[in-house]
Amino acid sequence: VIGVYYYLRVLVYMYMREPAAGAPVATPMRSAYVNTALLVSAALVLALGLLPTRSLHVAIAAATGVTFALDVVLDGAQRIVSAFGGDVLPMHAAACAKAGAIAMCPVEKPFDVVVTSNGGFPLDQNLYQSVKGMSAAAQVVKPGGMIVCAAECRDGFPAHGPYRAELAAAPSVQALLGTILSRQRTVADQWQIQVLASIMARARVVVSTSYLSDAQLAEAHLEQTHDVSRTVAEAGPQAGICALPHGPMTVPYVLGPAPT
Repeated sequence: VIGVYYYLRVLVYMYMREPAAGAPVATPMRSAYVNTALLVSAALVLALGLLPTRSLHVAIAAATGVTFALDVVLDGAQRIVSAFGGDVLPMHAAACAKAGAIAMCPVEKPFDVVVTSNGGFPLDQNLYQSVKGMSAAAQVVKPGGMIVCAAECRDGFPAHGPYRAELAAAPSVQALLGTILSRQRTVADQWQIQVLASIMARARVVVSTSYLSDAQLAEAHLEQTHDVSRTVAEAGPQAGICALPHGPMTVPYVLGPAPT
């Protein structure tokens, strides 16, 4: 949340406020040095952000020559609950183990119904982001079970980008997956569409939202519920039910073989 505030603050000052009277006007630098720096930065973004692997990150950490690092683990109120310092890799492994002990939750068997969210605003501002909460639920739902996701989606699918059109381009979930797998080249937002389609192929997904209509959700092969309690009750009195009020902030998993 703190990080989002600082990022949005920059955007507000850059694009949403008029410059102060007499303020200097920035002139873009144009030189071979700047162009080289931009190319290197773009390559690093691709390597670290879009194509991340643990081995790559370990190699980069080792190449820096850094011998001391500090990690902290925060709780839901952004308070520091643990701090770790020392050699980079063993220290980070210890911090990850602590974070896992806090966030990961084992269960003995999958559930018939999993009720989830995407952690509330601003995390559930659109359907694209809310797939993360559904993905957490998919880890512990039975094949053919039901996921109920409460997400406000005030920004729609969102209202910009190709996400909505790509979701609605196929007549069924299986056709959507088939289209993705048959492509020679990926399209924008494809990975999140594939994640959602894989979840819907495993379980019935019902969404409770104030900003998307039943028809709009149907375009995305999803169902709408206007009464979460009633929808959950449809599973019957013997149904096993799991609740993930914080959505992807909790990482549930089934003990033993992971669900496919």
